[in-house]
Amino acid sequence: MNDLDGTKVAMSITIKSFAAGLSGKLEAGDIVTLISANYDNMGKATIPPELQYVKVLAVTAETGDDKEYVPQKETNSGNEEKKLPATITLLVNTEQAKVLADLEQKGNVHATLVYRGTKENADKFLAEQDKLFGKKEDAPNTVTSVMQNEQKEEGNTDAE
Repeated sequence: MNDLDGTKVAMSITIKSFAAGLSGKLEAGDIVTLISANYDNMGKATIPPELQYVKVLAVTAETGDDKEYVPQKETNSGNEEKKLPATITLLVNTEQAKVLADLEQKGNVHATLVYRGTKENADKFLAEQDKLFGKKEDAPNTVTSVMQNEQKEEGNTDAE
């Protein structure tokens, strides 16, 4: 929640199914795109333009515990079901919050992972999203520049 600077807010949405929350794989810092079935009232799945690139602040279980990264071999406890995510908390502006509130009421939001990596590159996706709301930043093509930066960082040995 340290990203809150008065220009954006934190908002949680319910994960209605295991698949809708990317099967429990989302983590804080991820950039996601949110998809809704029937959002256009024509029965088609759509991506609201306001929700193309959104930052995940937290993924929380029904117990209220935020998801922490745990290597797969260490997660063999007897009660995995209680650890499944129940909500995703997102960093959004007020316009995005209105769309999310509407989608939450309709109960048909699905998250897709767009990017997981450095904060610098994640911020490029968010800058691209901010352009929709009148922020005139001359950022390069986000996907292309992020991929180029990732290739330059070949020395990065982060394990997945």
